[in-house]
Amino acid sequence: QNMDGSIKRYLTQVLIVDDNFICRSVTAKYFKELGYSTKQGENGAAALDIFNSKVDLVVTDIDMPVMNGYQLANKIHKKTKLHLLLR
Repeated sequence: QNMDGSIKRYLTQVLIVDDNFICRSVTAKYFKELGYSTKQGENGAAALDIFNSKVDLVVTDIDMPVMNGYQLANKIHKKTKLHLLLR
């Protein structure tokens, strides 16, 4: 807990990946309302282009064109031990 009584956050930046703009936007809005910074990608390939060491969590759709969520998870997992949420 922080000095002001708020809950300490260990995750600060969330990468949201979904080819559906509405799903991606709603998910980003939800995390922003919780106080997280977000980045967005429309498919796995786009997500890899914007992925960096400051991303703490990846929330990704599974069924996407260009690169699906499983392929993205495998590529990210080879670079880091980051947690990924496949939905």
